[in-house]
Amino acid sequence: MMDDDNRGRLYRWDMRWYLRANSRWDAHLLDTFSTDQLEPGHHFAFWSEVVCRTFTMLDCRVADWTDFRARLCSRSVAGISVARVEATPSSVVRTAGLIRSSHDDSHIVMLQISGSAEVQQGERSQTISPGAFDVVQADRPYVLDFPRDFSQYVIKLPRGMQPLGRAISPTAARFVRSLARDLLDPDI
Repeated sequence: MMDDDNRGRLYRWDMRWYLRANSRWDAHLLDTFSTDQLEPGHHFAFWSEVVCRTFTMLDCRVADWTDFRARLCSRSVAGISVARVEATPSSVVRTAGLIRSSHDDSHIVMLQISGSAEVQQGERSQTISPGAFDVVQADRPYVLDFPRDFSQYVIKLPRGMQPLGRAISPTAARFVRSLARDLLDPDI
């Protein structure tokens, strides 16, 4: 069991790790971050920083630091952030304390590509599998647990945009998948 100091919380880590794993400075249309180019001891601290900078302040957790790997490709267009996340088993927690310290009232839409995600927010708990998706609100505590290797598209919408809701039609799911692919993988 890890103690609180070893969970990979966001700290101002040596930025050389962040810069070395980032895409080229002149390629800002699509930012790609990967733990592959880093020493294994730095993987999770780097990943925590990337996740918090991309989405919102989160407490990132992992059971196995030694084999942790992750990759994130993201793009922002007109205030909407779209990302593809691939990682080994891990979890993130949005606590009341993090909400107070960094207010964010956006909606976060997650479309599962592979693996599964256990989503908990308030009294609601759901497991999403490939092809399914869920929405969490960043201004309320939540837990996302990824028990095995996974990949998913994540779309962060400003509060003013209406979320897609919990019951999504297959047509809406195809639209979200198409949007994410078009913004992240334009050559597909």
